[in-house]
Amino acid sequence: MKRLFTRLAALLLIAALALAPATVFATELPFTDVQEGDWFYPYVKELYADGTINGMTATTFVPNGNLTYGQALKLIVCALGYGEQKASPTHWASGYVKFARGKGWFTGNVDPDGEVTRLAFCQIAAKAKELHSQPAENPFKDTSDTSVLALVDAGVINGMSADTFAPDGVLTRAQISKIICTLRTAVDREEEENITKNHTPPEHPLPTEAELKQRGETYYVGASRKDKSLVSLLLDLTGNEKQKTIFIDAGEYDLFAEYMAEVKAGRIAVPADTIGNGTYMEVSGTDKWYNAFVPNNATIYGLGDVTLRFTPAVNEITYGASIVWSPLNIFGSVELYNLNVLVKNCRYALHNDDHNRYPGSTQYYYNCRFEKQFGDTNADGKRLGANSTIGFGINDESVHYFDHCEMYFDGDGNNGVFYGHDASKGNKSAWIYLKDCHIYASDPKNARVIRLQTLSKNVRDRPVYVTVQNCEVNGGLQFNMYYAESIQTFSVVYRGTPAQPISRSNNEGSVNDPYTVKYYP
Repeated sequence: MKRLFTRLAALLLIAALALAPATVFATELPFTDVQEGDWFYPYVKELYADGTINGMTATTFVPNGNLTYGQALKLIVCALGYGEQKASPTHWASGYVKFARGKGWFTGNVDPDGEVTRLAFCQIAAKAKELHSQPAENPFKDTSDTSVLALVDAGVINGMSADTFAPDGVLTRAQISKIICTLRTAVDREEEENITKNHTPPEHPLPTEAELKQRGETYYVGASRKDKSLVSLLLDLTGNEKQKTIFIDAGEYDLFAEYMAEVKAGRIAVPADTIGNGTYMEVSGTDKWYNAFVPNNATIYGLGDVTLRFTPAVNEITYGASIVWSPLNIFGSVELYNLNVLVKNCRYALHNDDHNRYPGSTQYYYNCRFEKQFGDTNADGKRLGANSTIGFGINDESVHYFDHCEMYFDGDGNNGVFYGHDASKGNKSAWIYLKDCHIYASDPKNARVIRLQTLSKNVRDRPVYVTVQNCEVNGGLQFNMYYAESIQTFSVVYRGTPAQPISRSNNEGSVNDPYTVKYYP
């Protein structure tokens, strides 16, 4: 794996340099009234660089100008990742006013051109960011408002002096620039304590070969067992529910060639004429699945530098086959260690979609690299394969750990380098932990590097909890609701991972927004 990690380091350096302008404020400010020595300069530059804030004119920012309700609501909405809101003909800020009122951040009517007080801003921002914790003592003699104290406790805003807050005072555009930058990553102290306690991935020690051999059945692939390919062995183990470990000798293995050998031998239910022509989708579906699966209670352990390659040529696979076929498919509780999976012209490098056959399963992936190369274009002008590296259908009460793993897509990865969706047939929560991982696309400009999708329609209180801890991520996080009725929630926690751009999309125009994102140091 050393050569891959060396290559990764170089790619990450390039990606970091490419991303630096967006996150380290390389955009030059056009404002003549904001100078580099001004205390508010870095905050204005950050917000201007990502499009959150604009000037009052093309060349002036007006830092001492008072903040209006319309400006305040736009800043809060955009800072929390909800994006631009469509305006009515009556006022440029009408969309933000309507959105914020609909979210319950305030009630009644407001004048978007009226000045917003410090108290009113705090009351809106605290609701929007769900900040509730109170300081041990109230330092102010002129307010005891819980929203003010919640923002103070979270470090978002300060008083005008040690013991006065000036609740009826106004906020300037310079002040709000710093406040919005801080609000983005603010966390509720009590919730942080709860997250730290309940959402920190447990340590999973790397087992020794001797320990694995004691778990149950033991199998070998490679030089020590030349008569059995990995795909052939997985077919042999179909339906085997016992604990078992598969050791793979160092080397490169052509899984596509192994699959083709099994197809020709009649061990995989795929009509031969669908490979290279025909409509492969006709044999898809769980009842007539065409792939070999890593079965329940299996551990696969790479002995040295192991690469599993699945890279059919453009004339070896149909478009229909390329968008449904994955070389590694997971059933139930599985562990993978020390593997490189290199794929092209297929659906995913790793696919978990067992439709709740094994609720409560636990999956663990350690020191694995999953690389998806950009698909070829066939004679019909269609690009082969899906635009994701890892695809996960999450089961009831299942837990999925990715520890020291790399997930790479050669392209923009606009469907998610890591793509996960809820278990549409289940009704309980699940957990995903991404710890010390590198998740990146070679072209991160429009990448949705992590994409989480809601497929369920029903009203269910079963959030999927996602923790991204100490990871390198070079693109955005996207939430998608497949149906208008979708209300399934994803609760995402970033720990020790820089904030990433957040986008939301609703396939059927749903107004629901059942997602939360929190950042912790």
